[in-house]
Amino acid sequence: MLPERERHFEAGLLDLRARDGLYSENPHGVEITDGVLYRAVITIPSQVPVGTYTAETFLIGRGRVLAAATRDIEIDKSGFERFVAVAARRHQFVYGLCSVALSLGLGWAAAAAFRRRF
Repeated sequence: MLPERERHFEAGLLDLRARDGLYSENPHGVEITDGVLYRAVITIPSQVPVGTYTAETFLIGRGRVLAAATRDIEIDKSGFERFVAVAARRHQFVYGLCSVALSLGLGWAAAAAFRRRF
């Protein structure tokens, strides 16, 4: 791609991700301690896809990049959502049966509840 088209594509992609709440920028989100250590709090939306992401940190002073650091961040499911995802992968047949049974049971319960009220 031409450099101009690449910049246009990048700007469009960043705009789409920002609209979806998957990308945000906070120029004041880094706290520097003793001029050497830093701490950054990053809010990660719940709809971010599972995977490994690369975080790049730049120290900018007087309009120039003075230092850079790169770190991989692993995004994974946790709690009940993780339990369900792992069960679906490891025990596919049992998970399918449980899903069908749960759907039938909830459908029957809803039908019984509305039949008595009306």
